[in-house]
Amino acid sequence: MLNKLLVSVIASVAVNSAVAATQTWDFSTANKLGSCGYNCWSSFQMTQGTNTLTITGWADTGGSSDHILEQGDLKLYQASSGGGLGMLNQDDPDNNPQHSVDNVSDSDMLLLSFTEAVSLEELSWTWQTSNDISVVGYTGGAGGPSLAGNTWGQVLGQGWSGYNHGDAALSGGWYQVLEPSASLTSKYWLVGAYNANFSSLTNIGNLYGGNDGFKFSDATTTTSNPVNEVPEPGSMALFALGILGLARMRGRTS
Repeated sequence: MLNKLLVSVIASVAVNSAVAATQTWDFSTANKLGSCGYNCWSSFQMTQGTNTLTITGWADTGGSSDHILEQGDLKLYQASSGGGLGMLNQDDPDNNPQHSVDNVSDSDMLLLSFTEAVSLEELSWTWQTSNDISVVGYTGGAGGPSLAGNTWGQVLGQGWSGYNHGDAALSGGWYQVLEPSASLTSKYWLVGAYNANFSSLTNIGNLYGGNDGFKFSDATTTTSNPVNEVPEPGSMALFALGILGLARMRGRTS
């Protein structure tokens, strides 16, 4: 009877459970890849635990009518210039606000590619003009989205879900976008100034393009993957001794 009790209790402790982990991705500490000039790179990459984030920038700057997506350049600005991660697409001059992630002439968006699916809990930036944004998570095939050579409309058709559009709030000196429910998880996220091509994914109105832009500071994500929580041998031994002690006390009083 005692052996059965001990095995039952130990089994209840060493169970599979879903553990949520939170990560804050500070872009100022990222590895910068593919130099394209002064303070200019083709992508940023950073790792936390087993999850790696790669950031690239995209805009509809190709083709005869500027509708085909091409990769742009990423710029990391110092605190004296407002700080944060900006983007120069293939048509942009390097000035304000075109060196931010903007929709002044073309629709800029950052592709956040994770090796493990995450929920976006918070997005922060240090500077913005206007405050309408688009954030969508990929829900299509396992191979991930294909941006190069497609239009934003074709990218939409690959499978995305609307996460949040519009109205970043100023909090503690930082502009923040919060999603309390965090119900959508994905390995791929597009974050950009308001992009009307994705407006059908949400029911938020009164958003307008042409004058929005921001410099991205950091993102907070959560992962929730099943893991085996097995107690350390020392903890198991102490736990077993406690059960044995209780059994002996019961025997003496019976």
